[in-house]
Amino acid sequence: MAGLETLALAATLASTAVAAGGTILSGVQANSAAQAQASEAERQADEQRAVAQREAINRRREADLVLSRQQAVGAASGVSATDKTMLDLAADVQREGDFQVASALYGGESRGRALEYQAGIDRARGRQARLSSFVSAGGTVLQGAGYGASQYMNLTRGQRFSVGGVRGAGGLTYG
Repeated sequence: MAGLETLALAATLASTAVAAGGTILSGVQANSAAQAQASEAERQADEQRAVAQREAINRRREADLVLSRQQAVGAASGVSATDKTMLDLAADVQREGDFQVASALYGGESRGRALEYQAGIDRARGRQARLSSFVSAGGTVLQGAGYGASQYMNLTRGQRFSVGGVRGAGGLTYG
């Protein structure tokens, strides 16, 4: 086998290895990016729950202030705190306050779960990108090995070697 032909065969195999490595690296980087995105979504989910808890605390405080003002106005008007109307109004304020607290917590939990769901999708997408890169790199290696073996067989039989598509001296084709 001539030196130039050996060099061309080695270049073919090396380019196959480089292409496969690049494909794997791309998949690993896509996976890393997706995992980082998923971690950020999970952080945001926790943040949404914390915001909802603070909102619930504020809504509870507002309901307690309304109830306190209602009792103060009633007492200033001479209405007993045990009067049926005052008790009914207090119960209404309490119910509304409970609803507002529950709504705030539900909203935060709902937003948090949506972000966690997205994080799961991001993680799966990253794993899929990594797996696909390995499969694609394997295909590239097999294709390059097959091509290299074919060219080697041609060389050992005295047939022309082709790299690219431009025919050169001694039956060697350059590209």
